[in-house]
Amino acid sequence: MSEDTTVQLGGLVMGTRDPGRASEWYLAAFGPAAQPAPLLLGRPVVTIGGSRLVFDQRDDVAEVSAEPQRVLINLFVGDIRVLENSLNSLHATWVRPVEQIPGFGYIATVNDLDGNYVQLLERSA
Repeated sequence: MSEDTTVQLGGLVMGTRDPGRASEWYLAAFGPAAQPAPLLLGRPVVTIGGSRLVFDQRDDVAEVSAEPQRVLINLFVGDIRVLENSLNSLHATWVRPVEQIPGFGYIATVNDLDGNYVQLLERSA
């Protein structure tokens, strides 16, 4: 591979039984940082920090992820406590409550509606 080859993650495609419901949850949970984007091949899209989450209608996946720890969606946030309150208002399920990590900042993990792990990270200044 040449040195000038650019590789950038454009986003994630998330298989779900209910793409509309899943995309609406991400918009409610992470707005205003999360914004709706134009449909991609008829699929709902949410942008967060310049990356896209594409929600794909799938009938061959379980309603709740069988192995949610397999892929962590990492979101770097400005104020984890504000986001914690927002997620609590949505009755989010916490896998790992907000905790301080010395020398790093704060970390927490929450389930989305399909049971996927969404990890929140706030770095110390």
